[in-house]
Amino acid sequence: MSRAKHFLVGSDARKLWLLATFFMFVEVFLLRICFLSWLVDLSFYLLSASGLSACAIAGKNERLFTHCLLNASINKPVGPAAAFLLNDKLRRNAQLGIANLPVAGRSIQRFWAPVISYSHNVNDGNPNGPLILGDMVFQGKADRVKKAGVLIGAAAGMRDRYFPHAGAYFDYGVNAHYAHSPQHKIGIASISAEACFVKSLRNWRYVDLCTRADRIQKDLSDTRIKQHEIRVSKLWNGQFAHSFQLTAGEALRNTDQSAQTQISVEMDMLFPTNRVWSLRVIRGERVPNQLVLAQTVSISFVQMLKQKPISVDFAYSDYSGGRLLGHNRDDSMLSALLSYPLSRQVRVSFGYQFINSTIDYFDSKTPLFALNFQALQF
Repeated sequence: MSRAKHFLVGSDARKLWLLATFFMFVEVFLLRICFLSWLVDLSFYLLSASGLSACAIAGKNERLFTHCLLNASINKPVGPAAAFLLNDKLRRNAQLGIANLPVAGRSIQRFWAPVISYSHNVNDGNPNGPLILGDMVFQGKADRVKKAGVLIGAAAGMRDRYFPHAGAYFDYGVNAHYAHSPQHKIGIASISAEACFVKSLRNWRYVDLCTRADRIQKDLSDTRIKQHEIRVSKLWNGQFAHSFQLTAGEALRNTDQSAQTQISVEMDMLFPTNRVWSLRVIRGERVPNQLVLAQTVSISFVQMLKQKPISVDFAYSDYSGGRLLGHNRDDSMLSALLSYPLSRQVRVSFGYQFINSTIDYFDSKTPLFALNFQALQF
């Protein structure tokens, strides 16, 4: 007579322990999400109660948001809780805070978020089909053709803001990301690090000195990018908008193939009607025999829709200078993206991207899709 096998032995006990650990993690994650939602609701309540809710739509632009809060609170009664919020934002942006309220302290933020997106080129492969250059026809290898699919993964990182003295601060952070394609059994891994020294000048003027390094690994490529940038910006209020921000910058961008200088100008405008407009223009220097960015013009628009911020982004870019077996290559790219929050924790983004090249082989039309989850901070 065979002995009955106990339920909690060997691999079964390990599976049960892993299952219990997973459910504990999910429970903690949901509790933290609920807590973050409560904080968001509380912040919005404080803004609404103080008549400052028109600034909330600029929350992604910390300086524009803070400048709007300050101007909206002038000559208006502000409660103690809203005053603490305003003071914290002012001091964290190297501005004079409210007397007798706490100064800004060091704040280390660690975060984690799930990732769900779609990529038209998971492996960084070549277009499917023959490459035709004049009378020459080239057929690529089947294992080098690009693969499209859904990616599932996670992103994690940390950020810190350190205040060496009044009127200045250091911002630095590290982010890591990995997303896997169940269909193709491959993934995309990336890591980035950034550090900025920010100096606040008089009358809401800023100077930012930043450096950044990125590495992106796919099945067929390993890309490294380094960028050093200086930016100057000015914020002010006008007759038909709560707040304006004008930023100009110059960056030195280095990749494995080229080094390029880029200049940029950006204007952000926050209107009293809960609306934000942003316009950005980038110009890049020509690099001989390398396909690099020549210019980009992007426009973004954020508007409240059913008490949720819907955003629309349009971008047009030109790339020039490429050479392939004696043939010139110039690309034009046009993209449109719409983003809308399904809830306070999940935001859906979808759109389309068109690439038109002087070499037909590189033409493409691809959909854009992603689910963005509110990061879990700890």
